[in-house]
Amino acid sequence: MRYIKTIFPALLFSSALSACGTMPDSSPKKISESVPVRTGLSPQKLSPGECGLFIWTANEARNFIGFETSNIAKLYLNEQSITVTREDDGELNDLERQYTLPGGASVPLSLEPGKDLKGGESFSGQMINKTLEGWDRVTPIVALASCAPRITAK
Repeated sequence: MRYIKTIFPALLFSSALSACGTMPDSSPKKISESVPVRTGLSPQKLSPGECGLFIWTANEARNFIGFETSNIAKLYLNEQSITVTREDDGELNDLERQYTLPGGASVPLSLEPGKDLKGGESFSGQMINKTLEGWDRVTPIVALASCAPRITAK
């Protein structure tokens, strides 16, 4: 019993010292480790009275991957922002549309109507594009068509 009383404090002290040796690294993080990688388009704004379609991935991340107005369309594909052209002169709330990439490839977008919202309309659907490896990537999406309020002089 006396042996246990003298050995136990020594074991406790040595285990406390070994725990100090396994403390988490508290060295400063490199900037590249702490800055999140962009996984979508940068924020887009509508001018007063302008309408736009905003497109996000339909997953937990909700990455902002598409934006279209009557003047411009942008998609975020293969980790880059790309200005694209729309193959038809349709309306923002058209359910089917085709975008053309600068290299000529088509990106079809298919939407289904969702809810009418105050100031807009929601959609769900899918977008299909080629990966850098040549595979078809089907991306489930959600979208919102909305118009910025007009500024009126009083």
